[in-house]
Amino acid sequence: MLKALTQNQRTSASHMARQRSLVASKCMTKDTKIAACFVALALALAACSSSATPPEASVSAAAVEPEAVEAETAESTPAEPETAEPESVESATTDPSENETESVEFETTEPEATESESLREGGFGGSPGPSGAKVEMPDRPADNSITYATRDDQALLYRLSGDRNPLHSDPAFADMAGFPKPILHGLCTYGFTGRALLDGVCGGDPATFGRMDARFSSPVFPGESLTIDIWTEGEKTLFQTTASPDNRTVVAGGTFTRR
Repeated sequence: MLKALTQNQRTSASHMARQRSLVASKCMTKDTKIAACFVALALALAACSSSATPPEASVSAAAVEPEAVEAETAESTPAEPETAEPESVESATTDPSENETESVEFETTEPEATESESLREGGFGGSPGPSGAKVEMPDRPADNSITYATRDDQALLYRLSGDRNPLHSDPAFADMAGFPKPILHGLCTYGFTGRALLDGVCGGDPATFGRMDARFSSPVFPGESLTIDIWTEGEKTLFQTTASPDNRTVVAGGTFTRR
């Protein structure tokens, strides 16, 4: 009995020892875990504090970075070649007088217009200007003379040609030009002369009418008669036209060629 009691006491004592060790181990485990958490937290804080950069250092680094970029840009950009400064305008430009060529003025003397020439040119008082080579008419009576009478309204009819110059229709305008009344169109005077050559030289056959050349020497007034004088000089035909009643030459130095 005493053995059994002793055995029970031993069993209960070992059981209690186990319980205590288990409790102790649990307590130690709990404490160890708490301590480990504190250690991990301390290590994390230490790591954060060591990796963080002070504000002043970051600002200075940020301030230095643009300068470094500028330095790198300056090194990478090639230097521009130096250009020579332009010379002053005074030294670059030459004296204008050096390039000027001497101009030679030629004085031309124009013959003074006579009273008849002034009237021929409409009363403006100047020189009649240059003209072609003069063709002299033979010093003998004409081989053929043909006369046509113009109408008083001849100039008004010739306005149908498209020449509506008031010099041929308006007495006031003609007076300003130095004429006593409106003058006949030159085209009309030339047409009467050509008609005479067609009849007197070509026998009315337009197929043989070649070329006529002449110059106007005086205006014609509507209502005057025109006389065309024709000379045959070998193969040449010469002509001129005069106006009555004063028998003045209105178409001079005429030459005609047949076909």
